[in-house]
This record gives sequence, C-alpha cells and structure tokens, in this order.
Amino acid sequence: MKIGIIGGGPSGLSLARLLADRPGISVTVLEANARLGGNSRTAKLNGTLVEFGTATVGLNSWTLQRWMRQEGIDLIPLAEQNFDGRPLIDYVKSGSGPALALQVPYYLFERYRLMVALSLPNKPHWAVEEAAQPIQAWLQRRKLHKIELFMHRYLTGLGYGFVNQTSTVQALRWVDAGLLATGLLNQEQIPAQGWATFWTRLSRRFHVRLASQVSHIARDGRQCVVTTDAGDRHVFDQIVCAIPIDDFARMTLPTANERAVADSIAWQGIATTLIAATDWFADAWVSSFSSDLLPGATPGRMLSARLEGHDRNIGGFFYMASQTIGGYEVEDLQDMLHGEVRRHGGTIARILETKTFKHFPRYAPDAIRDGLLTRMEQMQGESRTWYTGAAFSHDAVPSILRFNHRLARTIAPRRFLRRRTAEDWDTSAWPATTPG
Repeated sequence: MKIGIIGGGPSGLSLARLLADRPGISVTVLEANARLGGNSRTAKLNGTLVEFGTATVGLNSWTLQRWMRQEGIDLIPLAEQNFDGRPLIDYVKSGSGPALALQVPYYLFERYRLMVALSLPNKPHWAVEEAAQPIQAWLQRRKLHKIELFMHRYLTGLGYGFVNQTSTVQALRWVDAGLLATGLLNQEQIPAQGWATFWTRLSRRFHVRLASQVSHIARDGRQCVVTTDAGDRHVFDQIVCAIPIDDFARMTLPTANERAVADSIAWQGIATTLIAATDWFADAWVSSFSSDLLPGATPGRMLSARLEGHDRNIGGFFYMASQTIGGYEVEDLQDMLHGEVRRHGGTIARILETKTFKHFPRYAPDAIRDGLLTRMEQMQGESRTWYTGAAFSHDAVPSILRFNHRLARTIAPRRFLRRRTAEDWDTSAWPATTPG
C-alpha cells in the first residue's frame, strides 16, 4: 500500500516513522519547505544551537526518547525554571485547596474518567458538556486550584490559551501524568544535536520530497492523485493530512466533514524572538510571570523567556522570548518586547531574529457541543484520507505521538501481537477505528 503524507512537521514525520515499520507499506512525505520539522526550527548562533519552536523533551513520551537514542541524539537535563522569581513548584503549591499530593491523583482520576467517556462512539451528554467548558471552570468545580496554577505555565505559557478560554478537552489532552511529572519534578531535557538533526535522521527510514508544495489533490474511490506546484504527480492508495485542515481543504474538493471541522477551529499565533539582554536572569533556564499569563492579559505580553547561552560578541546572555501574536505585526511585537523585558528587570541589547508560527487550533465550544469530536473521529479514512496533527490531537509533539500510535494501527493494522507501550494505554485522543 502506498501512503502519501502531506506535511513534514512532527505529526507527518512521526506517523511516517510508525507506518514505515509495518510490512507492505510504502510511505512518502511531501513537504512544502526546503527543510523538515514544521514548527521545530533549529538555528545556530555562533556555534550554539537555538530552538525557535519545539524545544524540550519530557517524561510524557517514552517513544520520543527511544527514537532519539536510536538516532544518536543526546538529551541534556535542564536547570530549574522560575515563576514569579521563585521555583515553579513553589508557585504551584501556593494554590488553595488540598495538598498537591492529593490534587494530582484526583486530577488524573477525573481526567481519565472524562477521556474514557469521550472515547466512546456515543459520547455521554455530560462528557461533551464538560469537554466544551473552559478548563478553569472544570478545575475550580473540583477545587483543583494548584493544578490550575500549573496550567498557567504549561498551558498559557506555551501559547495554548488562557485557562478561562481553552476547552477542557484540549487542556486535558496535553496535561497528562507525564507532563505533570516533567514540570513538577523538573525533568525537562533538550536534544544536544537539535530538533532539526533529529527529524532529518528520523526521515532516513522513509521517502521524503522537500520543496514539494501541493497545489491540488484529487480523490476517488480507488486512488488519490497529488499534484505539486512544480507539476509533479504522485499517485497514492491513501493520503494523510498532516497540515492544518483549512490549508488542506484549499488543495482539494473538501468533504462536508472537512469544511465543518475547518470552520470549527480558530488558529492562534505565536512569535518567538531571539534576543541579547543585559542585567537579566541567569540562575534558571526559563522565567515566566503570572501577570502575563492570568486571564485578561493582552496579546503581545511575554509568555516566557528561555536562557539559551552566553556570547560576549552579541552583548552577553541571549534568550528566546515568546509572545502571542494577536493582531500585531512583527515590528510591533518587537517594540512591545523591549517593554516586557524592562518590566521584568532586564534590558534588550539586541534583537537577533523573530519567527512567527500558526499555533494552537482552538475549538469553538458550541462546535464541541454540536458533535465536533465525533465528527473528527468518524471522518478518519473518509475519501481515502486520514488526519493527524495539532487540530486532531494537540500542538505538542508528545500528544501528537500518542495520537499517531493509534492512528497508525488503524491505517495499517499489524498481523501479530507485540509488546505494548505507554502510548497504547493513553485514551486521551484516540481516533475512531473506521475502516479505510
């Protein structure tokens, strides 16, 4: 079976890697850019690798860590991170309610209960209602105030929306047991050779065609024909949409489900800026501030700043700062960043580069209540097309990998038993097992 994957970001590459292991499967990834990785963008500054997009590896994906070991990627533990000038764990513990040791297992139990209900073909009404409500309301109803503070850093601080806006289902997909352990136990690591090197090495196991911008996709009951801007024509038995669903819908005659899902999602934006700064923090690898992450903060506020290294040739320490884009242009965001850094005790000596990303597809609450989750499951395999990526799982690589484990087994079931991994038992974003 020949499978074409549209998009060479983390979702497309990880699914290609999983499918390439299966006998009788030929996988080709078509990537519009001249490089792989999507929002994983690695650059080099005077010999130091810096990550503009995907940055760290945590405890919430054993598969990712195993692949990195197999590809010769070394993982470097990171130092403590600060929140409001103190260790993150102290900020989380300052929340009201029962002790953190009690809130964590209760949160995981309630999360499991809801996610199992949402994985059913006929989803209970109560589960859909909970899925659609803001995560803040879901947590406060259960008096999980310390978990809410944790999400200030690992939800809002990563550009995944304010706790009073992001839907419960999207927050719970991301904040699992592995992420809680990663953040609370300070277990984040960074690939020494960079994410770009990892994706390049991983792609040696399947076919990749770079600079292949897809212009048109024709689908019928027998095959899928993909045409690129250069006039190349590729014929596949099935294809995978590993790019934003709205971009995909413009390449083909969209199905009713594709149109409905694209209309139910509002993509957010994030900007990451590499800066050299003086008189700023050097005792932690990340610094975040609640004033920028509490509901009501305006776009352009600094979500976090990550210490990347030191080079006196560029003015001392350099940092990667992130901001939500809102409606601002890059120049406006850079001007605002000067003020943000000053407000938090530093001075920008030089702005080196800014990159912007299409980031976090937020579900409309009414669309969830109207059956969006069921529709996204049922459309898998429709018109010989499968769907993965941020809209169908979550923006983060570990969430995408968990989703892709299940999706790969649905697209191309193995004919023999195998040892199960942790991802096999995570029900948080399973697609339906619809025949192709």
